[in-house]
Amino acid sequence: MERPVLINDLYQEGDPNATSDENIANALGRPIEYGEGIFNIRIWGGAIHPKNNWIAWIDFYDDIQSKGWIQDKYHLGIQVDGKQTLDWEVETYNPAFGAMTLYIYWHSDKLIYIYTEKHRYYGVMTTTTEIKKRVELGVNGSFIHADGDIVRVSNWQKTYDGTIDQYQLPDWTPLDPLPEDKAREMGLLEEKDNK
Repeated sequence: MERPVLINDLYQEGDPNATSDENIANALGRPIEYGEGIFNIRIWGGAIHPKNNWIAWIDFYDDIQSKGWIQDKYHLGIQVDGKQTLDWEVETYNPAFGAMTLYIYWHSDKLIYIYTEKHRYYGVMTTTTEIKKRVELGVNGSFIHADGDIVRVSNWQKTYDGTIDQYQLPDWTPLDPLPEDKAREMGLLEEKDNK
């Protein structure tokens, strides 16, 4: 099972804090993928805190013995000082349709995790021990961009008003919407076709 390209891979290329699945596995002292019972378990994204060496990762549990009812699931784990302090089953419409990690990164002492499931994008903020906030960001197919401490989302399903929603990390505080023309100036959107 090959891991898809994640938003981390695109936005953090060359970032010394970016973490590969192999580095996560090494830090956890386990393989990237292994079998356990009816599941193949594979790391699908992760982040190591640059100062505290806290490890955050997503495990995908692929049901390999399903007889009609797929039991796939995703878990967000955090390890501090060699002890797992968080194990959260990722909330999805139906995990059989997937819950792909788009972004997972430490912002100071908070972990930011963005994922997409069958219908929607979600943003999560955690401490090392608990989920503090989960927000719906938009429907699949929306534009999403993480830039430093700001996440921008153009939700195509809402009544389009020419703006892009913005959130301040790590608390997912809503900011004033960004006008579409400003987003184009910033290179976040392609120029409109004037034909």
